[in-house]
Amino acid sequence: MTWLPELSDPTLPGSVGICIHRPRRRVALEPFWMQYVRGVEETLAAHGMTLLLEVVLDAEAEVATFRRWAAGDRIGGVIVTDVRADDVRIPALRGLGLPAVLIGSPGEARDFSTVSTDDAAVATSIVAHLAERGHRRVARISGPAEFRHTGERTAAFDEAARAVGMTFDVIEGDYTAESGDRGTRDVLAGRPTSGVTAIVYDNDVMAITGLATVRAAGLDVPGDLALLAWDDSVQCQLTVPPLTAMSHDIAAYGVDSARALLDVLAGAPRVDRRAAQPVLVPRGSTASRWTVVGDPRRALVERA
Repeated sequence: MTWLPELSDPTLPGSVGICIHRPRRRVALEPFWMQYVRGVEETLAAHGMTLLLEVVLDAEAEVATFRRWAAGDRIGGVIVTDVRADDVRIPALRGLGLPAVLIGSPGEARDFSTVSTDDAAVATSIVAHLAERGHRRVARISGPAEFRHTGERTAAFDEAARAVGMTFDVIEGDYTAESGDRGTRDVLAGRPTSGVTAIVYDNDVMAITGLATVRAAGLDVPGDLALLAWDDSVQCQLTVPPLTAMSHDIAAYGVDSARALLDVLAGAPRVDRRAAQPVLVPRGSTASRWTVVGDPRRALVERA
């Protein structure tokens, strides 16, 4: 059942807000945010509303923004991204009485509607894809550990990896090209001992930079290292070799988020929504150049 209000409902506020935690110079470079915001804006526009986007450096700055928005009576509600454990924004929203939708699992915030993807299913499909190609020692360049979804991804990877005898080494990144390069260099430095044969990146920006770093080190992709990105983008498709990635309809994710907030503003009861499930798109960066020898749970990996 949909609770979406009528188009141009005069009872709706004129605007809703989103804060993004990134340095301003980086937001426009991230394909995820460009597509996500487009989906939100198009949905709101159909209801005669606008999106106010503000780039902030941390959660405390976002809380200050919420207070300013609530005091000015310009914003009817907010979409909250990158939810953390013990997130200071949650009690602030309650205190302000500002309607909100959380992007991610609710955790303890069971009084808010949420929109999320099934990270466990995504992790399982990535692990299965790599296991089928003989990989048993994998590195992952993650997003910030403080984000709840980063921890959920880590737990999901660990569970899926144990089921196939795979080990995941996690290096924390922050979704930037710089952290993709830095994390990849760390993997390459430890590779003679670790025996890592594949790297998973938590977004496309880190993966694209990681590919350049691997190739600059004189290694072949996928012959020496297979690479895989959690987020797909046009840039992933244009690299050499093209990057295997999880394809999300990110604009649709934005649409789902905006619709969820419209429902909240219309007085609908809270609900946890699932966005469309991402689909793994195999490309050249994980092409089968490895074979499993012996029992797959204890196998050595050899070049085909």
